[in-house]
Order: sequence, then C-alpha cells, then structure tokens
Amino acid sequence: SCRSIEPQDVTHQYVLTGMYELPFGAGRRFLSAGGVLGHILAGFHLNAILSLRSGLPLVVRGSSNGFADRPNLIGDPSLPSDERSPARWFNTSAFAAAAPFTFGNAPRALEDARGPGFATVDFSVVKNVRFTDSKNLQFRAEFFNLFNRVNFNQPNVNFLSSGFGQITAAGDARRVQFGLKMYF
Repeated sequence: SCRSIEPQDVTHQYVLTGMYELPFGAGRRFLSAGGVLGHILAGFHLNAILSLRSGLPLVVRGSSNGFADRPNLIGDPSLPSDERSPARWFNTSAFAAAAPFTFGNAPRALEDARGPGFATVDFSVVKNVRFTDSKNLQFRAEFFNLFNRVNFNQPNVNFLSSGFGQITAAGDARRVQFGLKMYF
C-alpha cells in the first residue's frame, strides 16, 4: 500500500512583510520646517507583503470500476520541472484503471507530484492627513499581485476526464483598489 500525506500540505511557505514611513514633514528628517512640499509629502506609508509557498499535493480521483474512486498508480506521476506545462502538469500515464470492483492503489494524496506553487507581492501606499489629534483623513491605494504574476490553479486530477493533468485556470490577476477613511 502507498503512503499518503495531508492533501492540504504546504511544505514550504515564506511570508515577509514590511512597512516604511517616508521621512518627510514635521518632526521628520526631511522637509521638517513645513512649507507646501513638506505638507504634501508628509504622512505617507509604504507597505508590502511578499508571499511564497510550494504547491499542494495532487489528489487523483476517478475510476470506472463501480466500486472505488481511486485509480491504480503504475509509475512515477512526477515530471521534471522543464517538462511541466499547463497542458501537461504531471505524468498522466502513471495511472491506470483499477480492476472492476476493486480499490485502486493510488494514495489519498501524492507526495512527490504537486500542483504549482504560489508567489505574489501585495503593496499599498497610505497617505494620512491629520487635521487635529483626533481627526485624520486616510487615502489608501492597494495593489494585490502587484507584478501581475500568473499563479496557476491545481491541475485537473479527475482520472476519467479528457483534461486529466491539464491546468485550465489561474488565480486573480493584479487588482487595484482605492479607499478613503475618516477617523474621528
């Protein structure tokens, strides 16, 4: 029997966050004397989040034997990274239909054959305009997937499907949103 890992296993994950307040305006290193330019550039914050993670294990299902939903694993489902593409993400010939009325031997989740990883940078620019100690207007410009990287979804893992092994969708493209908040 083949061993299995958790289908939601993320072997590697890295998240780095940072925030930087621009050094302009009253009480800051530059343009602290005030003036129009000091007021315009004061109160800006830059924020970034870098997220990287490895792909999830593949969970192959589908059998036409009338009894179980797992096919037989007859070879190595992994492909070298230079052979992987959205049209063929893993070795589909490593699977065969189980004999009628038997369970296939494919594990619950494949340990070495994984879907695509994920990498993105989210970024925001925040401008605070302080009117009094208790009143502040905040403008936000937020960029999700700043560099518009394609993050492919999991491949089709339905053994009975004509698209078995193919990736036909991806995560969100770059999204931009603006916000205005009044704190009082």
